[in-house]
Amino acid sequence: MILLRGHPCIVQFYGYFEDDYNDYTVMVVVFCSCHLQELAPGGRLFDYIKQRQQFTENDAVVITRALVSGIQYCHANNVVHRDLKPQNILLMEFAFSTPLTRSGQKLDSIKLTDFGFSSTMEQGVLKTSLGTPGYTAPEVLRNQPYDSSVDMWSLGVIVYIL
Repeated sequence: MILLRGHPCIVQFYGYFEDDYNDYTVMVVVFCSCHLQELAPGGRLFDYIKQRQQFTENDAVVITRALVSGIQYCHANNVVHRDLKPQNILLMEFAFSTPLTRSGQKLDSIKLTDFGFSSTMEQGVLKTSLGTPGYTAPEVLRNQPYDSSVDMWSLGVIVYIL
């Protein structure tokens, strides 16, 4: 069970339980008004990209800076996400019609989520071929051993899209 806590760019973990058949992780993020701590009125980055269709360099900088910070935290804790894509990135403050700006932008406005494919780097290399093909590094698709750098490939694809 991989648990990452305490970073502003990673969705918070609230609990874990299991029964005879399944393990359950509770990471609550809501997309509407509610009294929970993590409110994501901006929805997913994927939807924001579809709605906006065009981004400025400043937009890409704001998003990339937050993603690099979250990925760096994961890698510092020997965790590889392995499924980075716009569908797994939440916008905590942005409305679709609001342009992003560098000035005054809080780092915690963007959060990584969906750690279902994540793994630890305890042995130094990973071998399981998984992820979303359009965002997955070539070595994963070729069933070759890989390391945390596969997340950087996925980040590069996201930045290219932006």
